[in-house]
Amino acid sequence: MTNEVLLSFELLELEPDASRQEAKQAYRQMAKVWHPDRFSNDPKLQIKAQEKLKQINSAYEILQKWYEDPQAFESNDFNEERVHEENQESPDSQGSDNDVASHDPEDSESRLPESVIQAKLDRRSIWNWKLMGLAIILLSVGLLVVDLVVAVNIDKVITK
Repeated sequence: MTNEVLLSFELLELEPDASRQEAKQAYRQMAKVWHPDRFSNDPKLQIKAQEKLKQINSAYEILQKWYEDPQAFESNDFNEERVHEENQESPDSQGSDNDVASHDPEDSESRLPESVIQAKLDRRSIWNWKLMGLAIILLSVGLLVVDLVVAVNIDKVITK
């Protein structure tokens, strides 16, 4: 199973052994949650939702191709076709020196769609924010304990 497929499962919050039906259900749930129309009152969130929905659509498309023919997905043919499609989409890449390098089979295996990479980065940043919030809570609790100890000691000094 390629990194691209594994990241697609991760983006749709699925285990790698999930069935095609489970992938379809996860896709539909994620599409409902991240549909841009739900954020019509906040343009910034609507733009973020559009990007997230693109990532979800890309991941689901990759998984559908993988479910159809997993062996073909493991070959270099699929990866080379994907690189060729990406180069066709960006006119500035045509005729550049990077064109030759991007068709190297070993190089194309390591290439992932931008949407999958962005999804992984988004997930990491969410965890970073959660960890930072937890650290702030722990620090606050620690400060409260110190304040309590100081208050008890001051109370003991005053009563003596």
